[in-house]
This record gives sequence, structure tokens and C-alpha cells, in this order.
Amino acid sequence: MAKNSFLSPLYLILILLTYSVSGNRINPSDLAALRQIQDSLTDIPSVAAAPFFSTWDFSVAADPCYSFAGVTCSSSRVTILALGTDLSDSPGLAGTLSPAIADLTELTQLILFSGIVTGPIPPALASLRNLKVISLTNNRLTGRIPPQIFSLPNLHTLDLSRNQLSGDIPPVTNQLKVLVLASIRLSGQIPRTLPA
Repeated sequence: MAKNSFLSPLYLILILLTYSVSGNRINPSDLAALRQIQDSLTDIPSVAAAPFFSTWDFSVAADPCYSFAGVTCSSSRVTILALGTDLSDSPGLAGTLSPAIADLTELTQLILFSGIVTGPIPPALASLRNLKVISLTNNRLTGRIPPQIFSLPNLHTLDLSRNQLSGDIPPVTNQLKVLVLASIRLSGQIPRTLPA
């Protein structure tokens, strides 16, 4: 009987140690970037929808790859970041897009759902060489489209529709297949065809 009572606390300690070591497996730089991204955005209050950031709790040991809404990971790195929700009863997010998004170096998709996010598109996004999809629709983004974005080698889809962007349309020099620029104030020529 004494042997079993000794093993129970030892077993419990082993389980706790295993959980604490494996608890926060996300890459530390991705975790820091997510903190900065959350700091630059806020939920628009709604009585009908739960706040988007309600699952973004940095004070617990849970891995954001498995517990944060809108975050998808592969091999402990954030690969998809979907900010906000496309639910019709959700008013979306407010604030600005943090340049820290560029610290998510394995990001393949960046999606910002409808809201009132303002300010420029961070030029640092052009450093994300793995980006395939950028969708920043129906917000209040302003300024010029960073021309470097059009040089991202893997970018397939770029949707910046329904924002307050202005300026010239930069030349398309990448693998872009889908370009949506509806309801914005751009000038210059729209490419007749996109690169093959």
C-alpha cells in the first residue's frame, strides 16, 4: 500500500512536467508577433457575437497553435492568420495592422475580415516570401499598396477590395492569378492579364 501512495504523487509530477514542457510549443518569435498583432487590434463590441480575441489568452500555458482563433500552424510555426470572423453578426476588428505580421516568417495566408481597421498596409509584408494569399477586404485601410507585395514569388491571390487605398497600381511581376481591387481609389492601368 505504501508503494502505491508513493507512485501516485510521482506519477502526478511526471504528468505536470510533461504538460509544462509541451504546453507552449509555438515558435517564440511567432508568439511575440501574435502579442504585438493583438496589441494593435481590438474587438468592436457586439451583443450578438463573442469577441474574436477571447481565445487569445497569453497567460495560460496552452499552445496558440491549437487554442487561438484564426491561427493555424505547421511544425510550430504560424502558417495561416485569419483575423476577425466572417460571421454576419460580427462587427469585426478595429485598429491598425501591425508590422509584426512580417515576423511570422512562415505565413502562407493573411486574411483580415470586414471591420474598421485603418492605416496603411505594412510594407514589411513584402518580406513574407511564402505568402500565397493576402485578403484584407472591407476595412478602412489607407495609403498606397506597397509595390513590393507585387513581387512576392508565391503570391497567388491579392484581394484589397473595399478599402480607402489610393495611388497607382504597381506592376505585377509575380505568380499572381487573382487580383481584386474593387471599390478603392487607385489610378493607372489595370493589367489585362496576370503573369502565367
